[in-house]
This record gives sequence, C-alpha cells and structure tokens, in this order.
Amino acid sequence: MSLFARKAEPSGFQISCFAVLLPVGELLIWLAIVVIPTLNLYAKLQALHSRGEPLAFGSFQVKVPQARQFTFSLDMISAERYRTIVNINLPGALAGAAITVPAIAYLRKHPGIIWVETWNAVTTPFFCLPIWWLLGRSLDLFLTTRRVQAIMLWAGSILGCASIALGIGILTAPLGDQKDLAPFLPGAIFWAFAFGFFPVVRLVRRLGASLQA
Repeated sequence: MSLFARKAEPSGFQISCFAVLLPVGELLIWLAIVVIPTLNLYAKLQALHSRGEPLAFGSFQVKVPQARQFTFSLDMISAERYRTIVNINLPGALAGAAITVPAIAYLRKHPGIIWVETWNAVTTPFFCLPIWWLLGRSLDLFLTTRRVQAIMLWAGSILGCASIALGIGILTAPLGDQKDLAPFLPGAIFWAFAFGFFPVVRLVRRLGASLQA
C-alpha cells in the first residue's frame, strides 16, 4: 500500500490523541524542569532557615530572607533552565509577544519583583499551549490520512517561516549578539521542521495523486 494512500478513520479518541498528549506532555516537562526543582530548592531554604544556616553556592554563602525564599528559588532555577524552556516552546514567545514585551520592559525597571528569565520560564509554556495543540491536531489528521485543514496549514506555515527566519537571523547576527542568541538555535531548527513537515507531506500527496490519475 502506498505511504500516501488514504486509510479508514479510527475512533474519535485516537483522532484527538496527539492534540491532547502534546500539550499535556509539554506541561509535564515544564513541571519536571522548573516547578519541581523550584519546590526542592525552596524546601532546602526553609530547612536551612530553621537551622540558621546559609545556602552555599560554591565558595559563596548567602542567607535568603524567609519572605523571599520562594521567589529566590524560582529565579535561581529559571535563570539556569529558561533557555531549555524557551527552546521547547519557542512559538509561545511569538504568540505571547503582546503581553511579554511590555511585561519585560516593566520587569527591567523593577528587577526586585522577578527576573526576566523567570517570566520567560513561567509564561512561555502557557503561551505555547495552543501551538502544541495545533501541532498535535495536525499530527492526528496526518496519521489518519485525513486532510489537514487549510487554516491549520497556513498557521503552521507562518510559524514555520518565522522559525526559519529566526534561525537565519541567529546565524547571520553580529558575533557579539550570537553569544546570546545561539542557545535558541536548536528551538528554531526543531520548530521549522515541525511546522514545515505537514505542508511538504500535503504537497507530496497531491503530486502522488496527480501522477496516479
């Protein structure tokens, strides 16, 4: 049987499987990378505070006020892992730009609230949830060989082109900027392939159908 032949449609649960699994899986990754380590560090700070001991960072030691222990924990973990979170949810940065840009501008003027890295690590996964649903829904339709809706293809194509443009921008950026932008190149490459896959498959299917006609 041809790879591009149409198959019988499975049950409704199977059709919507990846549209649910991908957003849920993305949130579980976020919990494992950010939330659980933050809670672990917060519990450690609480224990140290009860004994009157400082937190050791290599050769440095710091005592964190009890009122700041949770935000300190979240800032520390986010600063270490926000690049991974942004790479996984790179389209979320674009989807949430209308909120993120003014929020980051405000946080730069008031750094005592939370760090910019913390904002990105916490909000980007939620801004990207519709994108993960779109990718999962497209994958469901592809696996059942049903036609991916035109609006989904257009949305995916636009986001894919944006990812390609970002990747090119990173590679052609001045050397001084590449140091800051290079960590996000894996995310740009992943999402360019993820969104580019379905338009290419649809084109190949159309070519195959025209050749068989």
